[in-house]
Amino acid sequence: MSQSIIKRLRRVLFEVVEDHDLPPALRRKARGVLLEMIVDGGVL
Repeated sequence: MSQSIIKRLRRVLFEVVEDHDLPPALRRKARGVLLEMIVDGGVL
């Protein structure tokens, strides 16, 4: 996967995680999923 696609994906995912319209519990869950994806996919 190209770096630009990875960067774009990361930006979108972090925007979702930081969306303050989401309830805090959901935001925490989203952050956990995001971190799992990053670790599993070696994105960072």
